[in-house]
Amino acid sequence: MLNKRGKSVLRCACCGGEMVLKSELRVAAVYKCMGCGLSDTKLKLE
Repeated sequence: MLNKRGKSVLRCACCGGEMVLKSELRVAAVYKCMGCGLSDTKLKLE
């Protein structure tokens, strides 16, 4: 899904809210939902 600026947006599996980048690690990125507070980790596959 794309936001108004044309950037890819992650959506929360729980409430459908926007997931924002909370912290970026060497091998993963942690995202947090602005609606319900759920956190998710995405691995960087490089």
